[in-house]
Amino acid sequence: MNPDVIRHLVSMRKSPLHNYIVPGLTSWMIMDNGNLGKVRMFDCAREQHEFITPHSHRFDFTACVIEGGVENALWTPSIDGDEYQVTRTTYLNEPGKYESELWQRDKFITDVIAYDSGEWYGMKFNEIHSIKFSKGAKVLFFEGPAKVDFSYVLEPVVDGEHMKTMRTEPWMFKRG
Repeated sequence: MNPDVIRHLVSMRKSPLHNYIVPGLTSWMIMDNGNLGKVRMFDCAREQHEFITPHSHRFDFTACVIEGGVENALWTPSIDGDEYQVTRTTYLNEPGKYESELWQRDKFITDVIAYDSGEWYGMKFNEIHSIKFSKGAKVLFFEGPAKVDFSYVLEPVVDGEHMKTMRTEPWMFKRG
C-alpha cells in the first residue's frame, strides 16, 4: 500500500482500545457509521505467538493487511476434527462484556492462510476464525452492519471436559 495512504490512515485513528484480546494489539477507530458499519485499524506492537480463541462475528467483514502479516485460521465442522464446546455469546455493548450460553459440541478442523502486506481477506458473520498478528502488523478492518446479535466461540473439550479458554482479563480493552 502507498506509504502516504498509510500515513493518512494512521493520522485518522482515534479512540484506541489497547490490549484488544491479546497483549500489544490495539484497535483504533477510523470511522463509525453506527449500525451501517465501522472502519477500524488493528495495530500489533509485539509478536503474537498464539491464535486468538476461535470465534465468529455479528457482521461480515473485509480486511486489508497494510503492514506486516496475519495468519487467519478458518474453522469448519468435520467428523475428522477435534471436539469443541460451541458457546453462543451475546455482546453487551461494551468491549469484553458478554453473556454466554453453552450451545452444542461439535468437531472442527482448521485451514490456516497467511496474508502479507497488500493482501485482502474477509469473512461472513456465520464463519468461525482465529487469527494471529505479526509484530508491526497493521490491518484495515471494514466491519459491515450487524446481521445477528450474537457470536459463537469454540473452546476445547478434552476427555469430556470443557476447557474455558475464552475470557476477559482486567488488562484487556484499555481505553487510550
